[in-house]
Amino acid sequence: MFRQQGATWLIIETNMGKKWLMQVMTDAYREMQREHAPDCRDPDECDGCLFEPGPVPIREVTSLAGKKLRAEPVAARYEQGRVKHVGTFLELEDQQCTWVPGEAASPDRIDALVQAGLFLMGKENKLVKVAAPPTDVFMPVSSPY
Repeated sequence: MFRQQGATWLIIETNMGKKWLMQVMTDAYREMQREHAPDCRDPDECDGCLFEPGPVPIREVTSLAGKKLRAEPVAARYEQGRVKHVGTFLELEDQQCTWVPGEAASPDRIDALVQAGLFLMGKENKLVKVAAPPTDVFMPVSSPY
């Protein structure tokens, strides 16, 4: 999914016991850096062509504040017209329109959007893509935040 979306960074929220996810994703990325694309012309001379060599572009975030409080700066950017969606994100937009803090389960796509928005604060001219696996293969873990 990382390559498919043309991602620059993978942001992982590691609180609530998810520290292991950071290690698993880092190990998987490093292994893919050594792998070759099916159309690799010379695997003996190539250092790996599925992913660029270099540091793993994964950043860890730990949420210390509640979801509503974390979302406020990102929501303010929406109100100021500083956030634009390019494309259609039905599940994300449905969560944005229907989630009531404290009354419903933790919305996974809003969480991802808020974490991306917070990561990009101060980098206003950057493009961010928020992606999540289809809901039929991904079961979000509920969180009290």
